[in-house]
This record gives sequence, C-alpha cells and structure tokens, in this order.
Amino acid sequence: MLTRPYLAHELEPGRQYSIVITTGGGLYRYQLHDWVEVTGYLGTCPLLCFAGKEASISDWFGEKLNERHVSQALAKLFAHYAIQPVFAMVAGDEGGTLSSSGFAYTLFIEAPLAADEMLKRLGYDLETALQENYHYRYCRELGQLGPLQLFRIETGALAAYLSFCQSHGQRAGDIKPVALHRLSGWAQVFRGQRVE
Repeated sequence: MLTRPYLAHELEPGRQYSIVITTGGGLYRYQLHDWVEVTGYLGTCPLLCFAGKEASISDWFGEKLNERHVSQALAKLFAHYAIQPVFAMVAGDEGGTLSSSGFAYTLFIEAPLAADEMLKRLGYDLETALQENYHYRYCRELGQLGPLQLFRIETGALAAYLSFCQSHGQRAGDIKPVALHRLSGWAQVFRGQRVE
C-alpha cells in the first residue's frame, strides 16, 4: 500500500516505517530498505529501533519468505509464550526434515529458560504463521520444504553468528541480528541440538 512520506516529527510511537534519507533541500537520496519501529520520543526527536530489512527475502524453492513477516510472527509468539530469547533466527537448513528435498526452515533459538515442550508449541505456531505466505504454503504442499524445525542453541549464539557473518565478508560494524537469514548451514555454526 502506497502512502505519503512522513517527516520525523510526524511519526507515531508503536508504528513501523521504512526509511528514506534526503538532502537538506529535501531531494531524494537513499532508500535504506530498513524497517524501524518508533519506541518513543526524546524531546521532538523520535527514538527508533531496527525492526528488520524491507527487502530481505529468502527464496530457495519459490517460497519468498520475507524477514518482516517472520520478525512480526516471532515477536507475537514470544509475547504469547512469555519467552525472552537471547537469540532467535529462522534460516533454511538441510537435514532433520520430512521433505523430499531434505530442506526445511529452522528456528535457531537460544532461550535457556524455555522448556522443550514450550518451544515445540511455539514452533508449531510459527509454522502456521509462515503458511500465511501463499508461496511458502505451496512449497510445503509440493514437498519442496519440510515442516519448520527447531534447533536449541546451548550458549554463545551471538558470538557464533557474528563470527560466521564475518567469515562471509561482512564487516563487524555492518552485522545486525536478523529474524530471517538467507544463508544456510547454521546447524554447523551453533553449538546445540535439534528439538524433536
């Protein structure tokens, strides 16, 4: 849905926005493709929290999962189950799945206070939320993707994540945790195990 641009003083707390940076004269310069949420104001300046990448899409078989959709689904489920994970990320992964291709999305989560049974219920609900995406649901129906898997990270998720991203050419200052990552192979990066 197209809408008019808003100036910084017009932003509303609790809402999410996409950022466009302009010159001092107001000429269009950069569309960052970042989603931010307004968490409040400091005087007249809005306080922004990074909410994800607008154009970050994972597409292995045509499923077209969008990070914004995954991020919103995770936030809603974490609030529902009162889970405060140290780290949580969804990524495509091979192994441990019932699909004909051996590929499924996996929730990699470091949540030491959450019981396995609670994580399983959260995983089931997340799979349901992902299937709101027609393309994802269609890939599941065709057997190209298996059901969402869970991988419990024991400890050190953020350090392992940063190290892996740096080994793939990202500068440390550019690395941000994301709700949906387009690379696979995370089961070999994190220390932990699948929750069956």
